[in-house]
Amino acid sequence: MNVKSKAIFVELLEVQRNYLVELNKDPKIDEEIIRQQLYQIDLEEERLKII
Repeated sequence: MNVKSKAIFVELLEVQRNYLVELNKDPKIDEEIIRQQLYQIDLEEERLKII
C-alpha cells in the first residue's frame, strides 16, 4: 500500500469512528455493537502501522 492510499484509508477510518461516536449518542442503538465496530477500527489502524 503506498503512502497516499494509506493516508486516505486512515482518513476513512477516522470518519467511520466519528460517525460511530455520534451514533452512540442515540439510546436506541446497542452500545455493544458500537464498541465492537470501534474495536475493528482500532485493529485496522494498528494493522496500517505495521505495513
